[in-house]
Amino acid sequence: MNKGQVAIESLILLLVIMSATIYISGLYYQTHNSTLIYGIARNYLTEKSNSFEEVVIIESLKLEIGEVNKLKVTTSPDIYTNSDFETEKLEEKIVKNSILDNITVSVN
Repeated sequence: MNKGQVAIESLILLLVIMSATIYISGLYYQTHNSTLIYGIARNYLTEKSNSFEEVVIIESLKLEIGEVNKLKVTTSPDIYTNSDFETEKLEEKIVKNSILDNITVSVN
């Protein structure tokens, strides 16, 4: 074996390893629809809660995909409702920016 052949074999091996790494990491770093919905909802709800006089903490967001798509929001304190957060606008934003045709958002 001469030095030129070893160098070419090393480059081919490096190419295979790099290709596999790029392919596998691409599977793990995709932005899925649910991630997009959570991001839109978290951003919108944070903007709305900043307009309240009281500190509002968004405790959880739970997305249920099915025949009826639902996003359940839990806040602390739990005195706020859908009308306080104007959830209709959030629903429109989610439908516009995701693949869902409809979604219902409920707060507390």
